[in-house]
Amino acid sequence: MEKTDWIIIVLEAANGEKLTPAQLQKSLFLIKQNIPGNFKKNYYDFEPYNYGPFCRDIYVDAKELEDENLVSINWSQEKRWREYSITIKGVERYKKIIKELPEETINFIEELVNGIRKLSFQQLISYIYKNYPEYKKNSVFMG
Repeated sequence: MEKTDWIIIVLEAANGEKLTPAQLQKSLFLIKQNIPGNFKKNYYDFEPYNYGPFCRDIYVDAKELEDENLVSINWSQEKRWREYSITIKGVERYKKIIKELPEETINFIEELVNGIRKLSFQQLISYIYKNYPEYKKNSVFMG
């Protein structure tokens, strides 16, 4: 699997909904921390940052996926951040990717992403800091 395939998997797991930058970052982080199996060889590396675990490569790769018409990145004027979603072409790629993953892994990712989507930004960051306090050291989050 390509590293970028994980972005496609996470966005497809959102069931057509858009993900915020924090939701995308934290979904990929929590997959790395919790996914069963040996799928982390070609994966993202996270460092403590302003709001917990962060990997700049995720945004670079998402932009490349957008250039390939696999991902859509839209600027939300009302919320003042980008929103990420999968395209029809991305769904086609997803259908090929999931053949490499066990069903329990796919189910885990779907449950994880849908759980993250239900949390507010403050709840999500608080959850990360409670469970992974080592990622709080450079935080600007006061919630």
